[in-house]
Amino acid sequence: MLISTKGGQAWLIIFRANMKKEKYLVTSALPYANGDLHIGHLAGAYLPADIFVRFQKLLGNDVIYICGTDEHGTPISIKADQKKVPPRKIVDKYHRRIKSVFEGLNFCFDNFSGTARPVHYKISQQFFTNLLKNEYITTHTNKQLYCPNCKRFLPDRYVEGECPFCHSKEARGDQCDACGKLIDAIQLINPVCITCGHNPIIKETTNWFLNLPKFSDKLEKWIESKTEWKDNVKKFILGWLKSGLKERAITRDLDWGVPVPLENAKGKVIYVWFEAPIGYISSTIEWAEKIGKPEKWKDYWFDKNTKLIHFIGKDNIPFHTIIWPAVLMGQDEDYILPYLL
Repeated sequence: MLISTKGGQAWLIIFRANMKKEKYLVTSALPYANGDLHIGHLAGAYLPADIFVRFQKLLGNDVIYICGTDEHGTPISIKADQKKVPPRKIVDKYHRRIKSVFEGLNFCFDNFSGTARPVHYKISQQFFTNLLKNEYITTHTNKQLYCPNCKRFLPDRYVEGECPFCHSKEARGDQCDACGKLIDAIQLINPVCITCGHNPIIKETTNWFLNLPKFSDKLEKWIESKTEWKDNVKKFILGWLKSGLKERAITRDLDWGVPVPLENAKGKVIYVWFEAPIGYISSTIEWAEKIGKPEKWKDYWFDKNTKLIHFIGKDNIPFHTIIWPAVLMGQDEDYILPYLL
């Protein structure tokens, strides 16, 4: 490798003819469209990805960089409740602001989309129905926290309390950031509705669940093969597998989100942790349509030579190493799996 300068520009000179060309699909974590970005966001999942992508393009490799805003889930709904406006207004406002920041800093996204778009709804529902058809989804009438004061079921992030594992007082209804464990909201000790501050009660509701235990063997074999991963990441995730995976609800009683595509599921949406990573795919589809080659996205997502690299925060590791790969494994099409994160 040689670096020379000419005309005030730096040129990276590499013997490209003798190099094997690589193919990369790079993504960064989808920022929530409920607030502005700060320097920590940029330094964590976006600047390193931008540097990596630019370097790969200098090498002459085939690489696209995909991202977008995460526009569903309780952070959006909570912000909308606080402002007393429809969720769509929050989403549109912060999508514009976030995109403007990235553009102002000259980030090199090939496409920056959002998950509250028809293309995303369509493919998310397709993923759901494929998993259901392939018998990876079950239904259960389960217990869920319900706020009698607000008169609604409380999605995971509408409730906070004490973690049943490490006893942190600031655990959410889906995960404890202090110890990193996933939580079922009804496991929380002294739960509180974050909207009104009242203590919720437990009521029954029917939801659809991803049968993660069915993927245990496939996931373990795949994770064991990941020689590119950091040892601490592999040990952490393999520890999860060995402790036993549990079915996890993928629908919620919410007004804002991707509607569950079933006649007997009116009033329910596909929960954000399930459909948000599908945003990597829907954004790639949108990119292909924008360049006038609507089938081009398949050249990346279905090509085993493509290296799928996710730039994410450490709190997203369980979702990108267990749940997201399981969702991909359960499809009719042979999608690529994460190569590195």
